[in-house]
Amino acid sequence: MLATGVFLLFLFAAGLFLIGFGVYTIVQRFRGKSWPSVTGEITESSVVKGEGTDTDGWPQTSHKLRVAYRYEVGGQAFTGDRISHGSVTSYGQRSDADKELRKYPKGPVDVLYNPQDHGEAALHMDSAGWVFGPILIALGGFVVYLAISASSVVLS
Repeated sequence: MLATGVFLLFLFAAGLFLIGFGVYTIVQRFRGKSWPSVTGEITESSVVKGEGTDTDGWPQTSHKLRVAYRYEVGGQAFTGDRISHGSVTSYGQRSDADKELRKYPKGPVDVLYNPQDHGEAALHMDSAGWVFGPILIALGGFVVYLAISASSVVLS
């Protein structure tokens, strides 16, 4: 009975996390739409190979984009590596990562920066925030609903 209660509490917390992350994704996307831009420079553009295991213990390879850039706001220099809020930067196939990387060659680039915190920047604001945010909120709501429903069955 205790194990079931702990699992349901974990399920409830996971649902709340999904809801919170969904809201965060949407808010970041919305905030970024009003950020000003400056011309910066991409200083690194590469794909980094990662090795690991999936949840079943099988070997898994990922290919993550590594894009670094520098920019200047009000005479102060900054560096960044965020491509976008809510964008996919890791791929299973090297060819998919290479295709995406072609969008970010070394050289001049427009950098969006947070006017409240000039050190927070991105190269663009991806529309994925509008897609993934509501999906995460709905999924989190469903998980919370399952946890509450299951707990009422267990407790009765």
